[in-house]
Amino acid sequence: MHHSESMSTFHKYFPSLSLDKDEDVPFPSESPQVLFQQSFSSNHLAAKILQPDDEFPSLASLSLTKVAKVRAFRNFLSNLNKTKASGVGKGGPKHSWSDMPKFLLAGAVSTVLSRTCIAPLERIKLECIVQGSKHSWIEIIKCIWVSEGLKGFWKGNMLNLFRMVPFKSINFICYDMYLDCLLSMPEKKEITNHDRLIGGGISGVTATIFCLPLDTIRTRLAAPGGDALGGVAGCFYHMMHNEGFLSLYKGLTPALMSIGPASAVFYAVYDILKTSYLLHGKQRGSEKDIGIARTLLYGAIAGACAETLTYPLEVIRRQLQLQQSRSLGLGPAFIKMIQREGVSSLFTGLIPSTLQVLPSASLSYLFYETMKSVLKIS
Repeated sequence: MHHSESMSTFHKYFPSLSLDKDEDVPFPSESPQVLFQQSFSSNHLAAKILQPDDEFPSLASLSLTKVAKVRAFRNFLSNLNKTKASGVGKGGPKHSWSDMPKFLLAGAVSTVLSRTCIAPLERIKLECIVQGSKHSWIEIIKCIWVSEGLKGFWKGNMLNLFRMVPFKSINFICYDMYLDCLLSMPEKKEITNHDRLIGGGISGVTATIFCLPLDTIRTRLAAPGGDALGGVAGCFYHMMHNEGFLSLYKGLTPALMSIGPASAVFYAVYDILKTSYLLHGKQRGSEKDIGIARTLLYGAIAGACAETLTYPLEVIRRQLQLQQSRSLGLGPAFIKMIQREGVSSLFTGLIPSTLQVLPSASLSYLFYETMKSVLKIS
């Protein structure tokens, strides 16, 4: 009997041990007679295949194990491709929750590095707010340089990092959880700008509620006489003992009020600039992408607009945090400040605050992308 005839006879009588023709799987190509190096009767051959002994291993054990492994591997690849395709098509997040620690680490490192680089501008802004409109920001720079030297511009930076790292982390986690909840809904096809705006607002409110006490302590320590409080622990004990727990949340109302308008202005201005650029390029016959440099520039302009609009609320928040007596409330504090120092006092420190928007955004983006490359996450 020829080799091909032997194989066709074998497949005819043992179809369960055969494979489809299009499956590229390792399979013994020899006939049963060649495999066993003996001539068998049909009954003897069937007995050896179905009931192997120690001397002759089963043909099923030679083939089915490999077949099962290959088929399982193919099913795994097929399911993996389907999962990737469904995730991309639905507009879901490209990373999995298993990568969350890496993303948080990348965000924490980028926050620490970027905030440390712009710490001098942050210190000048805070001093402007604390001291009021009595001194210009140029005079405050000279005062810090003379009294504390170069290292004085980084005073309070460590406490600011303890505030900003959890703030950014909570913001990131809440934002991703909100979008993941939306994508889990069957009727939700993709994430819209409206969803991102709401997600940013929810995550901002949550992070502010958790991290505002650290911001209040930082403001108290920066005020005149703050060094006498004995650092973070001493300031915390002093406020809890003399003013109660809720004193740590002074200025919460203006802090929450600024989140919505800031996000709305930022997205609106950025979208106007981006749309205008793309529309202008289409009219010239060029449909170039906006690019990283222009993205950072438009983001800085949008951030500066949002900062300017909501800055009076930040000034009022700082003034409320500095009150050691019973809080006046948002309205009375606003009126009292205008009566005492004029409308311009609501914008004291705006210049150094605005100057930090572009370097903060660009450095944060640079360090974050660098950390993602180091940690091998996409």
